[in-house]
Formats: sequence, structure tokens, C-alpha cells
Amino acid sequence: VLEVLDDDVSALQEEFVKTQASLQAILDDAACQQAFVERVPAEMDEARILIDELVSLRCTVKESYSSLLGFLHMKPLRSSEFCMLWDDLFLPGDLMVNKGKDDYFVPAFCCGEPFRLQHLQVLWGFPCQQISLGIEVDDAESEEE
Repeated sequence: VLEVLDDDVSALQEEFVKTQASLQAILDDAACQQAFVERVPAEMDEARILIDELVSLRCTVKESYSSLLGFLHMKPLRSSEFCMLWDDLFLPGDLMVNKGKDDYFVPAFCCGEPFRLQHLQVLWGFPCQQISLGIEVDDAESEEE
């Protein structure tokens, strides 16, 4: 994921440099129309600012990701592989496949929305607990009250 974005940002930055060189060649030509000369340089300046911000953000994200891998004492690996490690840890396919709970698991884990603690509890077969004001209460205890 990050690696693809990294390549895309680099390509965008290179394309901008080439376009800026072409623009300068056009501006050096005295036959250019005044409207073009007035409009395009301002748009190029705006594009340069946005691309510079994107490049800066990319560098920050790459440094943060590298720092995270270092914190976890992990060798460098692609971000997509890193995400799959965590996905497989918390949502192993063996717990979901052919368990007769497709009506529950598909909406909980496959709809593009964040799942909740209760979904993980059902998946892993843990007793569901209610969390209220930071205090966990077992379902059986809450029924007795």
C-alpha cells in the first residue's frame, strides 16, 4: 500500500518538474497569449505547493512506518504484508469459514465498516461483556441486578 503510493508520489513529482520546464519554455516564447501567461504560472505555483506538501507527508509516513517496524523489532517488509499479519492474527480465516455464522460474520467483517469488540468476542468464542464507564460487567451479572 505505502510502496505503491510512494511510487505514485515520485512519478507525480517527476511529471511536475517536466511540466514546469515545458511551461518555462512556453513563457520564454514571446508569441504566447497574455491569458495563458497570466493563468498557468499561478496554477503551477499552486500545484507545486500541493505536491511539496504531499512529498513531505509521504516522507513523514515512511519514517513513521519504519519507526513502527523498529519498535516491533521487525525486519523491513511491505506495508500490505504488515497489515495482513495483523489481519490474520485477529481475524484468522479458520475461525470464520464454515462455522454456520455467515449471517453474522459477513456483515461484521466484510462490509467495509470497522468491526467492534463484540464481533471479535463472537468470532473467538469469548463471552460477550458490556462495557460501561470503563467497568466490564459479565452478561450473567448484569441480568441478576
